[in-house]
Amino acid sequence: MDFVIGHQTGPQPLHWFENEGGGNFTQYQVGTTSLMSVCKIDIFDSNGDGHAEIVCTDYKTDTIWWFSNDGSENFSERVVSSSINSPFGVKVGCLMEIMTMM
Repeated sequence: MDFVIGHQTGPQPLHWFENEGGGNFTQYQVGTTSLMSVCKIDIFDSNGDGHAEIVCTDYKTDTIWWFSNDGSENFSERVVSSSINSPFGVKVGCLMEIMTMM
């Protein structure tokens, strides 16, 4: 399993640690944005290409970020929202799929 680290005392970028096996990890910086206070992170594959995207909340700046992976460990970033007051949690899923299963 890979993992992603965010800092609560910024400004710091996210860091992704790719599991190479045998207890070895390769570290990548996720995007170029320095976040101030990361609360929650979720990892998902938005387009089924086998490369993980990352979404996180930045509590101090009221921002939800989406980092898209181009497959070469380069991440472009975009703001999903900057109007949620102190966003704390985030979870990725398809609400329409969940609702049709009910």
